[in-house]
Amino acid sequence: MRKIMGLRARCQKVISGTAPPDALDLMAGANASVAFPAPLSARNGTYKVESIHPAFDMVGQSGLALRCPITLREHYAGIYAWDAASEEEALDDPAYEVPEPDYPGPRDLTYATGPEFDLVTGWSRIERIFLSFDPGEASEHYLEYRVEPDGPWMAAGVISEDMREAGGRAYAFIAPANPLARYTVRLTARYMFGESEPLLLTGVTIGAGLPAVSGSAGLGAATFTGTAPGLSSLAGLRVYRADPGAGFAAAVPVSEVIAVTPGGAFEIVAGSFGAVDLIENGEFEDGSAWTFGGGWQQEPGAVRHLPSSADSLTQPVTLSAGSRFRLAVTITGRSAGQVTPQLSGGEIQSGAPITANGRSLQTLTATSGNDTLSLVPSADFDGALTSVTLFVQTVSALPQGPGAFFVVPVLQSGAAAPPSNPIPLTIP
Repeated sequence: MRKIMGLRARCQKVISGTAPPDALDLMAGANASVAFPAPLSARNGTYKVESIHPAFDMVGQSGLALRCPITLREHYAGIYAWDAASEEEALDDPAYEVPEPDYPGPRDLTYATGPEFDLVTGWSRIERIFLSFDPGEASEHYLEYRVEPDGPWMAAGVISEDMREAGGRAYAFIAPANPLARYTVRLTARYMFGESEPLLLTGVTIGAGLPAVSGSAGLGAATFTGTAPGLSSLAGLRVYRADPGAGFAAAVPVSEVIAVTPGGAFEIVAGSFGAVDLIENGEFEDGSAWTFGGGWQQEPGAVRHLPSSADSLTQPVTLSAGSRFRLAVTITGRSAGQVTPQLSGGEIQSGAPITANGRSLQTLTATSGNDTLSLVPSADFDGALTSVTLFVQTVSALPQGPGAFFVVPVLQSGAAAPPSNPIPLTIP
């Protein structure tokens, strides 16, 4: 094409004029041969018709009724001559890579929850999750979220330029937010001709669970402390108990829903609130309140029995006939023999002999006339008592012995949040 265009440009001869009627057969682009007599013979040759406009002269003033105004340009067949072997040119045709458009996305997506982000309208309060991010260069963002792990994506709306905090960060809300759900948030910056890669934030939740709870065992009861979830919809906390190692699936409630302050510190009690230990000086700080039989002697924080006598260690107590009483006795340093707890005075009620170190938990039922706790050793008992407790078992008392306890937040809807970690306690 470059050769053809160059050779055409060399053709400079142009003939313009009016041809006779027999030129009517010519049309633009046709070839015509020109043969002029001398002295114009130098213009003879082949020409290409550039334009022709046949027209009638109706009155014949120009001498012919049909005129053909025509313009011819020099032309010859050699313009199109081509030798591929000698005239073919190597073409440089580099691969063209379409540039990828750059659409900067949002950055630093964070979230926050709490009563200060709730939407309050009259008597209604809607819990929301507050989202904040650096919008970058985009003026509009598209927000979506879904419930983990694989819920459907739901549109949360378009975040426009007027949704900005004082520091320039853009913000939005997930509302209403389910306190028991965990969300994945997807945020995309939108531009006129495209959009950015999405920015994801996982594990977004109001946080209905309890971060940490501690517990302590009491007399037929347990006390739990911690910080309550900051949920406006929180109704309170409920305590559950399971056998050791059984897990929460096997747990049963051992308390009603106990009201607490959302987001505040709590101390709740499950079981026999206010149970009284009937034993005085149960930690053996001194020898008071106890009657020492032969072989018993006071030591710091303990009483020891030396093998020699089977006399009892006793303390008077006030007992109600027919009531059940829980007893806890802790023994250390035992090398031989046993100790048997008894409710004496009247018909003796005996517990199981204690034959090992550690804490022994038992339940005894008082009969008419019982008014003394007696700890009866065998003559060969060699060991020390470090703690004794005795109290009335009530219908609200927690099950005696070891257990795993869970504290569970309960919402006003009645739904339960995830339980705390298991809290192992041994209830006397």
